[in-house]
Amino acid sequence: MRRRASDLFTVACITALVASASSLAGPVVPAQQSNCEIHTNQLKAQHPHSNILRSPWWFGGTPPPQPPAAYRDAPSGIVFYVESDGRHLAAIDAKGRLLWVRNPFVEANLCPYRSAHPYISHLDSAAAHSPPTIDANTWITNELYDEMHHGRMVPRPERNARFVYLEFNSSQYGYVNISDGYFYPMGQN
Repeated sequence: MRRRASDLFTVACITALVASASSLAGPVVPAQQSNCEIHTNQLKAQHPHSNILRSPWWFGGTPPPQPPAAYRDAPSGIVFYVESDGRHLAAIDAKGRLLWVRNPFVEANLCPYRSAHPYISHLDSAAAHSPPTIDANTWITNELYDEMHHGRMVPRPERNARFVYLEFNSSQYGYVNISDGYFYPMGQN
């Protein structure tokens, strides 16, 4: 029993040191922010003593973006690269030409969720995040058409559109249209 208490005390001390060290670094604030992100963070700043267990605007610390990530779409040869700010996504074709650069979080006007300033944490094949019984791109296009039929206002993807899966560190996720870089948010966990 005495050893368990000692171990718990040690873990608590280490946790406190790590937390204080990360808070000294200060928050990482991206240069571009969505309107919702600005408004929500201003509201949180105006009410700093709100109950963190019940407040929908509490996000915790904002960790710095991970090292830049890249994903290569095998059929097209396009490389998708997350820039060092963790917010911009660039597409580079097989010949090394820059096709587009987009800021999915800002362009979709997403609101913060679990992180005051979310960054891109994961890029992957659309097939890895869709039902295995149907072509991923067809499934995503059909889902988007169905949502547009029910009132969602987003650009209509072409029938043969191809997509890449994108996820933020806040667990918000969606699909990026390979041809133009438009990000279709699909939800959050």
